[in-house]
Amino acid sequence: MRKYETFYITDGQSDLIEKINARVKEVVEQNQGVFLKAENWGIRQLAFQIKGRQQGTYIRLEYELAPAQVGEINRALRFQEGVIRFRTHLVEGETLFAPYETSEQFTREPRHYAPTEDASREVLAPAKETVAPVGEDTGKAEKQEGQ
Repeated sequence: MRKYETFYITDGQSDLIEKINARVKEVVEQNQGVFLKAENWGIRQLAFQIKGRQQGTYIRLEYELAPAQVGEINRALRFQEGVIRFRTHLVEGETLFAPYETSEQFTREPRHYAPTEDASREVLAPAKETVAPVGEDTGKAEKQEGQ
């Protein structure tokens, strides 16, 4: 068996939430699974209007079930009255969200550039020769100067 979590959004009526949670628990137990917990995350503003609603109550369910039986949970929620949206995820580790850790690869140390002693001033000085431009305009400029 694998560990899954299902999030669903409902209208927010507490008796309806209890009914939906009981139905999911019943489906999990009928399919030889283990229902672990249900968390009510409270009423939250939706990102966009869904089925004419701007707010919904977010519920998180956690359970262990065989992979072939997860479709039964989705089917139970799809036809359940009051469920606006739902999503089921496989939980691979202990926590869904890993804490942020800085990597040594991305830490930078300040670099100090010291001038080298064998750098001569001639290298840093501008070039002494000027090179005449080559192209179509060079002939026109010489004719104008000669006139």
